Amino acid sequence: MSGKDYERHNALSNVLANDDYNIDFAYVLTNDNLRVEGKRIYMPMYMLMFIQKSPAPANQIFRFDLHNL
Repeated sequence: MSGKDYERHNALSNVLANDDYNIDFAYVLTNDNLRVEGKRIYMPMYMLMFIQKSPAPANQIFRFDLHNL
């Protein structure tokens, strides 16, 4: 095994590909160097301190689909 398993993330790829979620990009923390591939930003663990949380919009509405329960 090459140790590059962090590049395999089917669930994240599926979420980013779905335009209904409106996700611009995702961070993947690694032990490697900084790089960008599509909507994924691979960044070293030590750079986590530079990520800033953006405030949620005031008009954000959460909807839950419970019809399969």
